[in-house]
Amino acid sequence: MGASETGAVHRVVYIVPALDHVCVRHRVDVFVPALQRRGWIVEKWVLPRGLLRRLRLFWRLRRADVVVVVRKLLRRGQLGFLRWCSRRLVFDFDDAVVYRDSSRAKQLSRGRAGRFRRMMRASDRAIAGNAYLARLVEGHGGRASTIPTCVDVGRLSPAATKRAGGKVVIGWIGSHSTLMYLEPLHRVFEELARRYGHSVVLKVVCDKFPEAMGLEVIEKPWALDDELADLRTFDIGIMPLPDDAWTRGKCGFKLLQYMAVGIPVVASSVGVNVEIVRDGENGFLANDDARWVEVLSDLIEDVELRHRIGRQGWASLHGRYTVADWAGRYVQVIEEVAGLRAEVPES
Repeated sequence: MGASETGAVHRVVYIVPALDHVCVRHRVDVFVPALQRRGWIVEKWVLPRGLLRRLRLFWRLRRADVVVVVRKLLRRGQLGFLRWCSRRLVFDFDDAVVYRDSSRAKQLSRGRAGRFRRMMRASDRAIAGNAYLARLVEGHGGRASTIPTCVDVGRLSPAATKRAGGKVVIGWIGSHSTLMYLEPLHRVFEELARRYGHSVVLKVVCDKFPEAMGLEVIEKPWALDDELADLRTFDIGIMPLPDDAWTRGKCGFKLLQYMAVGIPVVASSVGVNVEIVRDGENGFLANDDARWVEVLSDLIEDVELRHRIGRQGWASLHGRYTVADWAGRYVQVIEEVAGLRAEVPES
């Protein structure tokens, strides 16, 4: 544990892109209380710009028991110095960072692949957000533990009462970097507008907003303090994705957010989405425009179906994708890497 039988205190230092980065909130901050309960001192250091600043920061890591790099793939020389300064090194990620994202015509980059391979071989462990990412680790010479990006159901929960009457709100929440995944549904939204007119709207919670989508759009700037209230205004939550090397590494957190507030989800049949969603039971999967129109129409027209699927989605989170489900395993991995407890084989 953090404070050993000899009274030694153990420290884990996270090297993060920014303290308020979304991956830090959902991959680090949610597990800090569990580490602290075990006696760990937890620190988060922002990776600075500039080689000399980075080297100075890495030098200060020599007294940490475990260093966790979040997402960032370092160049060869920087990684070598970081490895030399770190007693134990962990890499944590929840995107397929070995590839370029979906906006790039050529997703495979030799330089990025090389940095990923070196990071995997230098790390004592990689903590991957899903099985696809874990396979990438192992395929590049590393050792992986899989810990999903989890939802904190203490922070996100269904409203006490369901919204009654009014327009049906199809909701999407995300950052501008993922807004491109919403735009291919333009024809779907046009068909919904033709069928239902102004009785159905699309609400986009983001830091930027799409051009005309074929359906009336409510634009809501994203803010952390408003996130729960915004999610609760949705009647249906959607997560469209293309099928490519980058999106197969997505961890489905958007779906988990929707499910946590008890709304039905519709998602593309890509990557981890097919593990989270049992089609027709706790949500719906869609592969083409016709299927998107079909399931969205069913949910628009049937309020009881929305409530039933929403309840089943909420129930399916527990035991699988909540912070409480995974906090113990997360602490266990950190303590295994530190040599403080026996290792448990990955299931």
